[in-house]
Amino acid sequence: WLIRDATVLTREFYNKMVVLQFEEKKPLLAYSEQFVRKGSVMSFAANYQSQGRKAAELVISILEGKDPSEIPIQPPKGELYFNAESAEMSGVKIFSQVLRRKNVKIIQGE
Repeated sequence: WLIRDATVLTREFYNKMVVLQFEEKKPLLAYSEQFVRKGSVMSFAANYQSQGRKAAELVISILEGKDPSEIPIQPPKGELYFNAESAEMSGVKIFSQVLRRKNVKIIQGE
């Protein structure tokens, strides 16, 4: 799983991780569609506008007196991207139930 850290995630490191995912048959999971286009098997790209709106709603509800401990954890909205070629080369099967979801996008590598 790639972490969002420019100190760790250099171009050389990323390229090596893509090669390793194929050699070791361990999928590389990313945080951006760009990485999927460059060879990662999958990413979940959060919708930042949706997250911002949700954060504002939560702040307003707290300011109006709602106890933060009573607010349930809410998953982010976004898109799930798969690179079909990388998935196949890494031995990952993408199930049809996943492919039918409206927030799932299949893309080809560059």
